[in-house]
Amino acid sequence: MFFIYSYLVFATFLINCRTLNGMIDSEDDKPWSLFDTWLSKPLVHIPHLQLKLRSANYLEDIENPYIIWFLRHTQIPYTLSTYELMKRNNLIALKSPIDDYNYVIVTSMQDMRSTIQYFAQKSGTYFYVVADDDVNYQELQDICHTLWTNSRILFQLFLTSSGVLIYDPFHENESGDYGKIIVYKGEQTIENTLFNDMRGYPLRIQIFQSVYSRPVVNEETKKVEYAEGLDGRVAEILQQRMNFTMNFMEPDKDYFGERLPNGSYNGAIGSILDNSIDICFTGFFVKDYFTRDISFSVAMYEDNLCIYIRKAQRVPDYLLPIFAVHFNVWIGFIGIAFLLSLIWAMLRGLTLALNIYSYNSLTENLRKPLRYQYPRILIDTWVAWVRVSLNQYPMFKSERVLVVSFCLVSVIFGAIFECSLASSHIEPLYFKDINSLQELNNTGLPILYRHASMKDDLFVGETSPLYASLNRKTIHMPDRKYNILMEIVKTGQLAGVNRYNSLMLESLDLIITKKIWIIQEFPKRYSISYVWHRNAPWEETLNNLLLKFSQAGIIQKFEHDMDLEAKMNLIKYQLIGDNAIFRILTVKDLQLAFYVVTIGNMLATLSWIFEKVVFALQHRSKK
Repeated sequence: MFFIYSYLVFATFLINCRTLNGMIDSEDDKPWSLFDTWLSKPLVHIPHLQLKLRSANYLEDIENPYIIWFLRHTQIPYTLSTYELMKRNNLIALKSPIDDYNYVIVTSMQDMRSTIQYFAQKSGTYFYVVADDDVNYQELQDICHTLWTNSRILFQLFLTSSGVLIYDPFHENESGDYGKIIVYKGEQTIENTLFNDMRGYPLRIQIFQSVYSRPVVNEETKKVEYAEGLDGRVAEILQQRMNFTMNFMEPDKDYFGERLPNGSYNGAIGSILDNSIDICFTGFFVKDYFTRDISFSVAMYEDNLCIYIRKAQRVPDYLLPIFAVHFNVWIGFIGIAFLLSLIWAMLRGLTLALNIYSYNSLTENLRKPLRYQYPRILIDTWVAWVRVSLNQYPMFKSERVLVVSFCLVSVIFGAIFECSLASSHIEPLYFKDINSLQELNNTGLPILYRHASMKDDLFVGETSPLYASLNRKTIHMPDRKYNILMEIVKTGQLAGVNRYNSLMLESLDLIITKKIWIIQEFPKRYSISYVWHRNAPWEETLNNLLLKFSQAGIIQKFEHDMDLEAKMNLIKYQLIGDNAIFRILTVKDLQLAFYVVTIGNMLATLSWIFEKVVFALQHRSKK
């Protein structure tokens, strides 16, 4: 029995092959040129076709002119197979699983709805060969309208005996609603035919508050009326160019969105996956969001993820002389003073050894051994070094020339100190800031972040112990009422994660007034794009327009406008009252002088008391 069954199967296969070859060889008088005109453009970017014929009507389907044209007159590889619809528990199911391919499917008007429901997907192009001569336009329109409304499935061509039909969701039908079956003649691509003029069709758009997007909400209706910023202006130009209407959806309270423990998503990503919105015109990081069902536009701009902390504290006035100049200047100033005292001592020793002056002409102090003279030399060196007048110049002329050179050099050091102290009142001095991620890690500060998307791959610690350590310090703070930025400014015991451009545009006043500090080592840099559902029908058209905007410099121009606006607002902020950083010096800025006078008087008092005590003890010992 097995051999008989195998023989029958093989014989059937040979008959089918002979029939197929005969059909192709005998069909030379069909209007293939019309098919070329109608279908050449939809087939341009299709690498492979799945030809599906009905099992029960195989011989009839193989004779269909459209099938013959696909088999003979196209250069696209194909896979020919049969399918059968089965009813199980009042449901239609396919015998074979559906793959992500481009299909040519033969069906009838009776089975059209069930066939489309189980073949149609967002991806791919579908050519439905209608075997019936009579086509029910209204039924096709209803089927396509349902698919478009529920799933945004669009690229379906119906190959009928009277021509090629497509569904235009933006064309007004007889009832005055959007959506109509139209004849496709192949003059343009389907994308250009449909999306060059959307006839004011309302697309569901979401724009929420972010770096370059600022939705404006009506105070009465509490709905978004329009959007400002770079993203809002780009969306407005796209609306004018494609002639659609932006139907602003309410911004999601979860902003970008994140994956929940149950596998679902909230925020804008969740709205896209649920088909609640069509496009999100707020820029997203181009990264892995752990779902394959969203797609990014072409890159609009780039941004860094940065770590910011509170600016280091201002140096108190009583410490300004120490921090006004660099540490090595102080070392040089002090070291040179001792070196000059040694040179002075050596010069005196040389002068005394040469007996240039007679012993009787020397003062009592110069007759002492050099080691007893050195303390006085050291004191006189420091007096001349700090530009204070000497009570008595040295006896030897060579030493007087040396003292004059001390004074000239001290003028240079004095000028450096004076200029540094003066500039410290105009540009206040601060203690050293954290400038690297390693220094941040050493502080042990917790790192707070608002959106989960900032944390996913911020610190990838598989190959970096530093990143692994920083990753353990990160804390998610989703509470919108908790202002991370102001808490960092207030306490100084935290660090935060944010986009660099967000801080430069929205918190530039805190940066200029030295309240926050951005660590200059950025852990991540991302491209920023808009988001919609994967295989959205408008993807190619929108990306082409966005590329043209970028090449024309429109995106860069809008970005520059926002930067300029932020700087202009900052100038206004700086010129108002206590916020002004350009101010007139007052008596409060003279604290250092009062500190010096007070400390000097205290030291003078202590010195006077010490001298009195020593003099009293010496006087008593003489008695």
